[in-house]
Amino acid sequence: MYCYFRTNVTKTSGLGNYKRCLRLAENLHRKGHDCTIFTDNKLKKNLFNNKQIKHKQNYHKKNIKFSELKDAKNFLKNSDIPGFVFVDDTRIGIPWQKKIKNFHKKLIVITDVTKKNVADILINTKPDYLNPSIIEKEKIKNKEKKLLLGPRYAILEKKIKNKVKKNNIFKIVFYFGGSGDLTYASKIIKEFVFSKIFFKYKIFVIIGPNSKNYKSLIPLQKKIKSKLNLIYSPNNFSKLLKNFDLYIGSAGVSMFETSLYKIPSILFKTSFDQEVDISCLEKIGHYFLMEKNDLRRTKKICKIINIFFENKKRI
Repeated sequence: MYCYFRTNVTKTSGLGNYKRCLRLAENLHRKGHDCTIFTDNKLKKNLFNNKQIKHKQNYHKKNIKFSELKDAKNFLKNSDIPGFVFVDDTRIGIPWQKKIKNFHKKLIVITDVTKKNVADILINTKPDYLNPSIIEKEKIKNKEKKLLLGPRYAILEKKIKNKVKKNNIFKIVFYFGGSGDLTYASKIIKEFVFSKIFFKYKIFVIIGPNSKNYKSLIPLQKKIKSKLNLIYSPNNFSKLLKNFDLYIGSAGVSMFETSLYKIPSILFKTSFDQEVDISCLEKIGHYFLMEKNDLRRTKKICKIINIFFENKKRI
């Protein structure tokens, strides 16, 4: 079976959509299916480390104004054998989908937002779908679709089972996605490092391929090497995550991974698609959800980190 994925990575769209497609493609490839991922332009090599998954670019020029119909035409030209099409791209709507459905066998839409579509299969992993009434509403709106709703369908790396040896050092990780703005993370870290907090800790910052405003952390790292580690574009995010005691970052796809490893988290809604029902979020183990503007309150966040340490066994 031929499987085609349409997604993208930009300085604004982040990595989550692409990573979901890559994980799904790797799983389907292991089952013997031929998989190709389509993005607007050629990706940086450090984004994918599986040479068996083919990558194609839908355009040969950069900064082209996106048009669904033109994009669909280019996609069909490069996916000339009918197969299964997976779409994980918020720009793509019904005009694109209808063109693709006329030629390919099945259309599977992966999304985090409620948007009209003509998919055969709809995958939406938002915790909100742990609420039965919300699922019923979705069923009424999508009578002809197969629906895969809720966190149980989150597309994650296979869980690493080996136990991590714990020591007395409290490990804190900051991650705001593959293209997140690290301005406030930098300010929080500076405030925390020079505050009167005496427990043993180590801070890690994961810097994505398109992360913004992280350079102010480089001189700080040189000054306090024992306290701060910068990690650039790791290949296996899950392998890293299991080592930490506290996660601070955006309420994106990574919240499912921190839930998988039961890592206490302070989450911030940094984009429109991260709106989530807090009561549903609690059902997957996350109790601390804040607004983007709360990132400005660096002193309060430092106090909260201290409270997490003091109550780490309970949390």
